[in-house]
Amino acid sequence: MVDHYWFQRADFEGPTFKGAALGQALAEFSKIDWGEELALEARLEAEETGSCPPGFGLVSDQDSKILHLMPRTDDEMTVYFHHSVSTKLLGFIPWSKSEMVEAENVPRFLSTKLIQFMFSQNYESIFSELKSYER
Repeated sequence: MVDHYWFQRADFEGPTFKGAALGQALAEFSKIDWGEELALEARLEAEETGSCPPGFGLVSDQDSKILHLMPRTDDEMTVYFHHSVSTKLLGFIPWSKSEMVEAENVPRFLSTKLIQFMFSQNYESIFSELKSYER
């Protein structure tokens, strides 16, 4: 379940959408002009006024998961997947720690699949898709 998602522009601005629905998230992602956003990032970097990679993030509060898609070219994107891992502290105390999968040069055509996996809580498929692109 995705609780909310956001679009972050290169100038740190952008809307957050609560009460997320898959169709709405896919529509919002597809209507973003990523070429324009990447051009804005390049301009802000050249002006040295501060910028960040534009991106689209989805959050599952219940599962403590975040999927962050950052298109870098017309064909590729960087993807971060934040998740919690249950473990044992000192071998017997239940403990949870945060980890992040970082993947580069991920084909942009996978964005729809990754967003669908996030909404369906199919996290193993996210790991599987990103495995060959991990840093």
